[in-house]
Amino acid sequence: MLFDTLKGLFFPKRCPFCGEIMKEAMNCCEKCEQQLPYVREGICLNCGNDPCCCNKNDFCFDKVIVPFYYDLGCAYAIKQMKFHNKQHFAKNLSFYLEKRLKHCIDVNDIDIVTAVPMCSSDKKKRGYNQSEELAKELAKRINKKCDNIIVKKSKTRKQHSLNRAQRQANLKDCFKVLNGIDLTDKTILLCDDVITTGSTLNECSIVLKKNGVKTIICATIGTTSCIK
Repeated sequence: MLFDTLKGLFFPKRCPFCGEIMKEAMNCCEKCEQQLPYVREGICLNCGNDPCCCNKNDFCFDKVIVPFYYDLGCAYAIKQMKFHNKQHFAKNLSFYLEKRLKHCIDVNDIDIVTAVPMCSSDKKKRGYNQSEELAKELAKRINKKCDNIIVKKSKTRKQHSLNRAQRQANLKDCFKVLNGIDLTDKTILLCDDVITTGSTLNECSIVLKKNGVKTIICATIGTTSCIK
């Protein structure tokens, strides 16, 4: 009890969506809870886009589950987790992703939880992979095994400055499944922080399907597509 009191005094828990101090038992502050950018129910579960873009793409993954539009607090949280050493925000963010997952699918169907990998040099520089941290926390919540089953073979250009075609070309053949892993007929939950064009998730899905995976459900915290 004393330890928790001192911890709260010197290291108060902060809201992942705004950075303000919040109660220890909460996943976000009361102010942010009232204005989180939840996706509308009509968002496409097959591509994670609003409006749907399935007719313009040939995605290899089967579903995309996402709780928020990449806006307001969601954008803040992801940037803090990704660029400012707030990997512990993954614990709070996984709470919202778990809720959305259970609303959209039967999590009992999932065999393995994994994450979009970073190349080794980028992960070493940052010190962690934010998507991997998210996958670990989500796996705990749904009581599933979390494994790193995909590796990124080579360093690529940063995706944020590229258009859809450039993103697809940039990532082509840069992922592979680790040797010796039997994925035959498995259902994989593939985690990333945000979905933009779907290129990264799709390239990972291509190699997973080539290695026998039956179903790929992608899970991200935010989607950059929204109603215009």
